[in-house]
Amino acid sequence: MRRKYYYTTTTPVKRVQDILIECMKTLFVMSTCVTLGILIFIVILEFTVGCGEKTYYADGTWQTNQCVFIAHDQAKGRW
Repeated sequence: MRRKYYYTTTTPVKRVQDILIECMKTLFVMSTCVTLGILIFIVILEFTVGCGEKTYYADGTWQTNQCVFIAHDQAKGRW
């Protein structure tokens, strides 16, 4: 007759609730990181295009640059 071997695990078995809580924590952290990444991207993009900066022209006028996402009214003037 063959001998039967029984193997036991050394790691504890997790409950379904514990696994769901871990998944929810992971999803929360991932969504927070994505949101912060998008926000930083928008700030860098607006800085790169010169949002609100003045552009001076040779005829003695100036105009503020347009923004990509931020609602900003353009101003004009003379210097």
